Amino acid sequence: MDSAVLASHVVHKDATAAFWTSNSSVRVRRLAVFIKLRYWRIVVHLSSTVSVGSV
Repeated sequence: MDSAVLASHVVHKDATAAFWTSNSSVRVRRLAVFIKLRYWRIVVHLSSTVSVGSV
C-alpha cells in the first residue's frame, strides 16, 4: 500500500515537472517569436526611413 502511494506520488511529481518544463519552453518560444517580430518591425522601419532619407 505504501509503495503504491509512493509510486503515484512520484508519477504525479514527474507529471508536474514535465508540465512546468513544457510550459516554460512554450513561454520561451513565445518570447522568442515576440522578440523576432519586434526586431523585424524595427529593421523594416529603419530600412524604410533610410531609403526615404536617401531619396
